[in-house]
Amino acid sequence: MRYLIALAIGLLSLAAQAADVDKYRAELMAADRAFAAESMTQGKIAAFLDWVGEDATMFREGAPPLVGKAEISKSVQGWRPGTLEWHPVKADAAASGDLGYTWGEYTARGTGKDGKPYEVSGRYVSVWKRDAAGQWKWVVDIGS
Repeated sequence: MRYLIALAIGLLSLAAQAADVDKYRAELMAADRAFAAESMTQGKIAAFLDWVGEDATMFREGAPPLVGKAEISKSVQGWRPGTLEWHPVKADAAASGDLGYTWGEYTARGTGKDGKPYEVSGRYVSVWKRDAAGQWKWVVDIGS
């Protein structure tokens, strides 16, 4: 009988963890959607700086990674004018609720250095971490 009770408690615990993970996934999707919406309303630079974690790393094609909020902030100030629009497709999270990731698709539009309009589309992965205030912040950004 004790074994059945222990098994029941274990199964209930697993079910509760699964429900928590579903909650964290939904939080991550909401955070990424809010981040994307801010990019369109406030601009991509403001959005990236608002949602970046202190210990973040940003990977850029053909360049060394940018490490830390200060280095990322300095770099994004030099971004060309234009829009960066994206939508998350999927999220997953640790059962602890402090780490997770989203991935999705993006489109960047603007005017190149040559004065001609450009449009580039691709996919991204963002790793998210809860900060001390309990807010989700991106800590790794990778686009392709």
